[in-house]
Amino acid sequence: MQLRTHKDSLGFTYMELVISVAVISVLFSVVYLFMRPAEYKAKARDNKRMSDLANFERMINEFYIDNGYYPDIQVDDLSMYNVKIPQDPINDATYFYTYQTDGAVYEINARLEYLTEEMEDDGGNQSEFYEVGNNLYLLP
Repeated sequence: MQLRTHKDSLGFTYMELVISVAVISVLFSVVYLFMRPAEYKAKARDNKRMSDLANFERMINEFYIDNGYYPDIQVDDLSMYNVKIPQDPINDATYFYTYQTDGAVYEINARLEYLTEEMEDDGGNQSEFYEVGNNLYLLP
C-alpha cells in the first residue's frame, strides 16, 4: 500500500479554503463600500421624480394651451395628454407630489432624497421641496 503525497492530492487544504474565503470577503466588502447601492437607488428615484415633474408640467401646459386655464386635477380630465398622472416612486407620507393652481398660475412640488441641492437651487420659497411651475410661491 502506497501513501499519497501532498502533490498527488486533488482537494484543497483547510487553510487554502480559509484564505480563499477571506480574500473573497474582503473583495466583496470593498466593492460594496464603493458602490453604495442605497445611494444609487435614492438618486435614481430623484431622477424619476424630476422627470415626472417635467412630464406633469408638460401635461399642464398642453391643457392650458387647449383650454385657456390650468387644470384642476380632481375635476379636469388629463388622459388626453398622458395615460395617467405621474406618481412619486415611493408615494408615502414623506415622498409625494403636490400640485396647486388658481387657474392662472400653478406650482408642482416633490421632496427629493439624494439631490437635495436641487431643492435649494430651484428658485422657489421652500427649501425642503423641489418646485416647478410658473409661480413658485403659490404653495406655502
